[in-house]
Amino acid sequence: MNQQQTKNRMDTGGKIKQECAQMTHQVEHAIEEQPLAATMATFAVGIATGVCIGMMIGNSSHSRLSTSEQISRRVMDSLHGMVPNSLSR
Repeated sequence: MNQQQTKNRMDTGGKIKQECAQMTHQVEHAIEEQPLAATMATFAVGIATGVCIGMMIGNSSHSRLSTSEQISRRVMDSLHGMVPNSLSR
């Protein structure tokens, strides 16, 4: 590798670092400007990730059910434990 190629690689690496720093600053600024939207977006990503992971490690006996049916059953099972028997009838 000659000196010109080495210099070009170093220039490219410096540009990438500079662009990353600029993008990080823009994200920080957006979070400061819209904290509620940033929180809600993060929460939504977390919920989606949890649903995906839950679906991947779910029981194989439920594999014949559609995704929406699996989610509905899990939600109903969770709610069933929280609702008193007098209200669930």
